[in-house]
Amino acid sequence: MSYGPEGPGWWQASDGRWYPPQDQGYAQQPAYGYGSGGWQGQPGPAPAKSRNGCLTAFLVALALGVLAAVGGCVAFVALADDVAEDVGDDLAEGSADEQDDVGEPTCGTDDVGDLEATVDVTNDSSKRSNYIVTVAFSGDGGDQLGTGTGGATALEPGQSTQATIATVIDAPTGTVTCKVTSVQRFSDEG
Repeated sequence: MSYGPEGPGWWQASDGRWYPPQDQGYAQQPAYGYGSGGWQGQPGPAPAKSRNGCLTAFLVALALGVLAAVGGCVAFVALADDVAEDVGDDLAEGSADEQDDVGEPTCGTDDVGDLEATVDVTNDSSKRSNYIVTVAFSGDGGDQLGTGTGGATALEPGQSTQATIATVIDAPTGTVTCKVTSVQRFSDEG
């Protein structure tokens, strides 16, 4: 402390004394500007900048990003479920024209005890055709046990045959149901 500035950065307190810039012993720096005794001191050091505002903004942005991502995932799962349901409906129905060519399946077992089904296939198209038929097998509780695929080849228009849908699924005890889930018809004419 001094009664006059001794170099750059010195400041004058309200007690009239001059203090060096590094001296932190004075309890409170005087206000900067004109006071009752004239010009009062020099501006004090700028207050320390708080990073809490930046941190808060970052955390809010992060939380919004997470919420948007979760919302997007939920929307995607819901959409995917709807699409899968629609595809499942399409497979169950198939092309009405193709679906009409295949009768209801009869469930049974083959010689080694695996599930199998038989279906009547009639070519109602105007061209020689091949068929791929998929059947789903379900147990007593309605749980799907698996699927099997079979078909018929080179059926002339109006011709019928019986197709066997084979699986490698051991037949469970109890009742088994089966349902045609997909029918695809392809022209056999080159």
